[in-house]
Amino acid sequence: MIRRTRFYTAMLAGLVLVLAAGGCGTADETQITATHAPLNTATSTPISTGTTTLTPTLTSSPTATATFTPTLVPEPISLGWIAFADGDSIDIIQTDGKGRRSIVDSVADFENLAWSPVGNWIAYSDAGQIYIVHPDGSGLRRLTYSQGHINSFSWSPDGQAIVFSQLTVIGEDSEVNLFVYELDIPNIRQLTNTLKISEFTPAYSPSGDTIAFISFGEKNWPNTSVLSIIAPDGTNTRHLFDPPMDVNSFSWSPDGNQIVISSNGEIQHQSPYNDLYIFNLQWGEFQHLIDDSENVDTHPAWSPDGEWVVFTRASCNYPAAPGFKDIYVIHVSDGEIRRISNTHKTLHPTWSPWESLQAGETFTLTSLGANLKLRSEPTLSGTVLDLLEEGERILVIEGPVEADEYLWYLVRVEENGDEGWVADNPGWFSINE
Repeated sequence: MIRRTRFYTAMLAGLVLVLAAGGCGTADETQITATHAPLNTATSTPISTGTTTLTPTLTSSPTATATFTPTLVPEPISLGWIAFADGDSIDIIQTDGKGRRSIVDSVADFENLAWSPVGNWIAYSDAGQIYIVHPDGSGLRRLTYSQGHINSFSWSPDGQAIVFSQLTVIGEDSEVNLFVYELDIPNIRQLTNTLKISEFTPAYSPSGDTIAFISFGEKNWPNTSVLSIIAPDGTNTRHLFDPPMDVNSFSWSPDGNQIVISSNGEIQHQSPYNDLYIFNLQWGEFQHLIDDSENVDTHPAWSPDGEWVVFTRASCNYPAAPGFKDIYVIHVSDGEIRRISNTHKTLHPTWSPWESLQAGETFTLTSLGANLKLRSEPTLSGTVLDLLEEGERILVIEGPVEADEYLWYLVRVEENGDEGWVADNPGWFSINE
């Protein structure tokens, strides 16, 4: 059976559906004024009706073609930033385990989070609604005002829409269907309308022409979470592979050719542990990425370069508290695993599209980094030497130094040659190619 980290129960035509949803600081270094006004109060307009017919297109059996036996290694990596939930807060951390801090500290009922495509927003769900916040903790606002309970969602690649799964109570019955929030109009339209099949954890493909999701309650596999796909207009729904695996969570690769899946195996040979698999959409084949009989590995997400996968690991062998959850990354090509967090209660890690500052590289300040303080020392108490403007270019000389919950870098401003220390944060800088 799959071990899930968070649960809520919905009655669907006499069936009990258990959905797996997983187990503020403000910006000190930039002068940004946070806003809290709602973006809109769009209402739902259904566009499709009827029961969807699922027609499988891939029939390859989910058998492993390669197995890695990874081991933990102590060397740090520095690929960028990861956002995740930790108890009642939304946190960020660098992929070398440094620079961790909370950006939202009062989340009552967390279920999901996702970076916007360009990384200027982090969306998260709280008490069944979607909120957004900048990665420095500023600009927190509520995005949806739905009468239903939103549990999972995904941004479109162009950032103009969010597809989400919503639990709606209708009299004594309830449904879990997919909806699309068109942010530029704004408008919410219903994508699926299936009475006995529940759809959740939708995710746009990198090209935006397909949405993958998990369906539960199908006639042939009533107790199996099946990975399916659908077009953004609600047509062409089908299984991704047959026979199905019981899928807990998944993530598209950046090129859209692969999907990493958390599963406890084929429905005929299920284990009590969740491993990670990679499904190649071009070949219709599976690769066993992590084969582990001691842990439950869930909520995988690819790095922007496609070389790493971040995931949550719940160890079943902690003597004091079985089920502790921490963040790990695995290198896809050789199976090397590295541990990122050590707090035992992390959920839904997701990789930022932003790179972290690196010595020897040149970066440009973004709009989120405008008015960044250039300081005499790597600390919030250091003397402010200047306020850097959007578009200014800096050369990173050395760093990082960790202090006051920030990572600090010594930089030189290209325009005037001034040198000083700046704090790093996802979204403040873009690397110059």
